[in-house]
Amino acid sequence: GKLPVRGGTRALWLFVMVLAYSRAIWAEFVIDLTVHSLTRSLVRAAQCFTGCTRQWLFDNPKIVVLERQGDAIRFHPVLLELCGRMRVQPRLCAVRRPQHKGKVERAVRYLRDRFLAGRTIVGIDEGNAQLRRFIDRIAHARPHPVLPQRTVGDVFAEERARLLALPDPVPSTDRVQ
Repeated sequence: GKLPVRGGTRALWLFVMVLAYSRAIWAEFVIDLTVHSLTRSLVRAAQCFTGCTRQWLFDNPKIVVLERQGDAIRFHPVLLELCGRMRVQPRLCAVRRPQHKGKVERAVRYLRDRFLAGRTIVGIDEGNAQLRRFIDRIAHARPHPVLPQRTVGDVFAEERARLLALPDPVPSTDRVQ
């Protein structure tokens, strides 16, 4: 959607990260789709999860992939630097393989249908606070899609112990331009 700002409007985007096993979600609203915005969101997600997965699986956006020739991939150097500092391997979804990104697509649809529907976001800070409450109270309290006797939050508590420790200090993603 659009977000009113002084002098006009800005596009409003939603960054979403989903842990594959637990289906725990981290999401936040952002107003740009630059590699610097992506790295900030990745670090915030890792801090929220209190750890990193061993791989980050991306779709094929231009801010991640500068060039691709078959299996040869040239990642954005800013993203590669962050991955190296966080000890995470960047990977791409296979082209035309929807099962590779289905977990994220279902999480996006879940957030669109359950959180965004009928809601007006008037500011990034307020929207992110509402989103955080929704994820903590509702999204992580829902039944796990594969283990329906357990909640996403319960499975996440188990998965959290398997995440890589965050580097000390956590890489700074601040950028003044």
